[in-house]
Amino acid sequence: MKKIYVAIILCSIICYQTSGIRSETKFIYRYKQDNMKFSTNYAELLYHEEGFEPQKYRDVAGLWTIGIGTLIDTAEEQYLLTATINKDEAFNLLFKDSVKNERILSAIASQVGLNQNQFDALGSFMYQNGSSAFRNSTL
Repeated sequence: MKKIYVAIILCSIICYQTSGIRSETKFIYRYKQDNMKFSTNYAELLYHEEGFEPQKYRDVAGLWTIGIGTLIDTAEEQYLLTATINKDEAFNLLFKDSVKNERILSAIASQVGLNQNQFDALGSFMYQNGSSAFRNSTL
């Protein structure tokens, strides 16, 4: 449990300092909440980190990707191999891909208590590194 708290603190500091979303530091209360959802700050942070590509490209692992780091990895997403998307479509794909991570983190948030910024920062980490990397992380 101690490792999760350290990861939460580090991720929320990174989210505050690198995203440009918040300009001042505030004391944030931790609270336990069921069914937390990613906020627009989550999407903005990933947009800042991942960038936006309207057409397919190969990511660092050599996998086809589009938009804001969305892997083209299911049969229903194969149309994206020939598509050009706009930013709104990219954000929709981002949130669609984030549903699984949102459920995993929501369960953690209900146990340890996360504020929204911590939830978003950990979600960004999961999105960029994968949920299995998050579960096996030694942060």
